[in-house]
Amino acid sequence: MQDPTGALATWNVSTHFCTWDGVLCSNTSQQQQVKGLLLDSRQLKGALSPEIGNLLTLSYLNISNNIFHGSIPRELGKLASSLTHLDLSHNAFNDSVPASLANCTLLTFLDLNTNFLSGSFPEFITNFTQLSYLDLSSNSITGNTPRDIGLLSASLQFFQLYNTQLTGSIPRSLMNCSKLVWLDVSNSLLSEALPSDWTRLSSTLEELNLDNSGFSGNVPETLGNCTMLTVLHLHNNSLTGEIPSSLGELRSLQDLKLYYNHLSGPVPSSLTNCTHLVYFELSGNNLTGGIPEEIGRLSLVEWLTFSMNPLLEGSIPHSIDGCTQLRQLSLYQTNLEGVLPSSLFNLSKLERLSLEDCAFSGRLPELVGNLSSLSIKLDVSHNNFEGPIPAGLGKLSNLQGLYLQGNNFEGHLPHQLSELRSIIEMDVSCSLISGTIPTSFSRLASLSKLYIRNTQIAGPIPDIFADLQNLQVLDLSRNMLVGSIPQSLATLYNLELILDLSSNRLTGSIPSSFGNMVRLQEMHLSGNMFTGRIPSAFGGCVGMQILDLSHNRLEGDVPDALGEMISLEHLDMSHNRLSGSLPSSIGDLPKLISLNVSYNMLEGVIPENGVYRTLSASAFVGNPRLSMDSPLSRSRSSDERIHWKTRIISVLLAAIVTLYCLRYYMKRKEASALDLPLWRRVFMRRKKVSGLLEEGEEDRCSNLEVELRPWRL
Repeated sequence: MQDPTGALATWNVSTHFCTWDGVLCSNTSQQQQVKGLLLDSRQLKGALSPEIGNLLTLSYLNISNNIFHGSIPRELGKLASSLTHLDLSHNAFNDSVPASLANCTLLTFLDLNTNFLSGSFPEFITNFTQLSYLDLSSNSITGNTPRDIGLLSASLQFFQLYNTQLTGSIPRSLMNCSKLVWLDVSNSLLSEALPSDWTRLSSTLEELNLDNSGFSGNVPETLGNCTMLTVLHLHNNSLTGEIPSSLGELRSLQDLKLYYNHLSGPVPSSLTNCTHLVYFELSGNNLTGGIPEEIGRLSLVEWLTFSMNPLLEGSIPHSIDGCTQLRQLSLYQTNLEGVLPSSLFNLSKLERLSLEDCAFSGRLPELVGNLSSLSIKLDVSHNNFEGPIPAGLGKLSNLQGLYLQGNNFEGHLPHQLSELRSIIEMDVSCSLISGTIPTSFSRLASLSKLYIRNTQIAGPIPDIFADLQNLQVLDLSRNMLVGSIPQSLATLYNLELILDLSSNRLTGSIPSSFGNMVRLQEMHLSGNMFTGRIPSAFGGCVGMQILDLSHNRLEGDVPDALGEMISLEHLDMSHNRLSGSLPSSIGDLPKLISLNVSYNMLEGVIPENGVYRTLSASAFVGNPRLSMDSPLSRSRSSDERIHWKTRIISVLLAAIVTLYCLRYYMKRKEASALDLPLWRRVFMRRKKVSGLLEEGEEDRCSNLEVELRPWRL
């Protein structure tokens, strides 16, 4: 065993072992004996010595939170007459739980959580009839929980099996453990329906964690009898049916999480009787109706989420301001509608407000500035809000994320937005917004992502970016911006993710300093009126994955230096006035998937290396002086000409065979008709050929066709 921190420095033969740090001895007047080893959190390393089994009077062993590894010594089974407390948690023990541990029937505490143990659930544990604490969590335990786990009904109080690979269902016999206080089988492979009768646990059960598993069926009505419950976690399962109104009887409940199931029906108004709730989360279900009008009774709730319930309708209740401790309100992706109640803006402790993808309408009032604690985000995107963007938003000095896109806001961007000194991400993309980009945005020094797209904003891009050195995304696409790219933007070298200036009316040349944006991943400059040459400096953009220069007025050669953009996947230079030949260096780019140079004035031979080999003709169309006149392409063209000639010959030969067969058929018919009466002969001459050949004649034509078949391709 290794002791890197000297935690066992007192373990010296020159002193009595009862004085050693972590050693607990009996207090009898007779010979002192070791009763306990308390060596938790000492950073001890190595294997646990089998000699531990020689401490025959040891009743308490705690070596948790160290770095012990290897198998659990089977010699622990020798401590059958003394060991009552065994804590090996938070180590690196592997292999299965030794069978010899079955001898230790006096155990009252067994904690093996957070190791690398494997094998099935030790069946012998059901014989530990004095066991009150059992934790096998965070191991690779497999199989089923023993059906007779209920044999521990007289003693078991804490039972934890989270983060295991146990399968099957919760044994019904567990419902007989009437002293159970804590049950956690979350993050497992357990499934099937939950036990229906929880009545025997009604006076003791305080915490129930069954989340992140595969449980199905209904939420048991009898859970409402467990009136001591403070925590009920059933989220991330496949539960169906309605939320039982009986849960409203859980007056001590502080944490209710039912999110990400398939629950349906209305939100029971009885849940507002759980006035001690701090966390109330119902997101990601199929709930109907509205938010209970009495929601304001939950004066202690801090976390309230009804999001991702697309059938939830109605409006936000006016009583919402009764939730005075509310820190997060999440209602996104519901069918909630109407005007936001003024009482909403009385929630002075609100840190996060998520109302995106709903049907709210009306104006966003200036009262929004009263939410002074908003710090994480304010998201009202993709609703039907109208009118001006409220200047009161500038009062939210702690806000990090502001999302207004997808609404009908109109007018100018208020300069008060520049007071959002903590803002990291801002999206004000609304199609009716007009005016110009405020120069005061230069104060937003913390800004990392700025989206102002698809608006009616016009004028030049302001020269404000020298102070915005934290920008990673700048999207000003689909506006009416004019003029050239400002110098401060051209030197924004820290830009890492996206620069999108596409679909504007920008002019001038593309700055060569863009080549210094070595970490930038995407650059979109298409749909403008840029002139001049493509900068060779782009070769320095070694992190760029997408470069779109299409639909401009660029001219000159395609720089050979583009072949140095080693991360490039998509390159579009179509619809420009580029001339000269295509550099073969582009074909050598290892990650390039698509290339489009159509509708330029390129000339010469298309290279045959790399991506050039896989591109269709549409990537080069509109360049009449561009050809594929290489040995390989000439070989392809020659093969195609031979192919078409062969097909033509085959068609002609087939026609000859058909005519021959028809002529032969007609002659046979005329010859056989000479033996018929005159009126029949006249009739036969006038009758059209039906195309049906006699069996012998079909064979003759077929044979001839087989002889000609080698001439076909």
